Amino acid sequence: MRDLDALAATLRGLDGRGYKGYKTIAGEYDAGTFRLLIDHVQGDPFAEASRMRALVPATTSQIPEWAARTEARRTAAADYLNRTFLATLHTASRRRGSGNGVELTMLRPGQAVLVRSSVTVAPDGSV
Repeated sequence: MRDLDALAATLRGLDGRGYKGYKTIAGEYDAGTFRLLIDHVQGDPFAEASRMRALVPATTSQIPEWAARTEARRTAAADYLNRTFLATLHTASRRRGSGNGVELTMLRPGQAVLVRSSVTVAPDGSV
């Protein structure tokens, strides 16, 4: 498994090249405290957006045992993390260039706290 330094080096090498070259970054990366999985890389500025996931072990997430004890509590914890992460993305995201540039998005939940696939909390507290 490659690490984030390898990803950064690859991205620097791809800077200024066409979108097709970015497909080479798809895969799994060790980020130390979590694993980054790049599942799909956007083929052009107007194509389906790139998709990635972060897998965070329980030792890193530090979800309290009581918050992961039942399915209802895991759903609530995941909803809280989704809303918090979405708010953080808005501060880091910006549109520039053609297409959506550096727009970072994820599911925007409504008022209800529901089971969603955007953030999940496992019984062991991993996210």
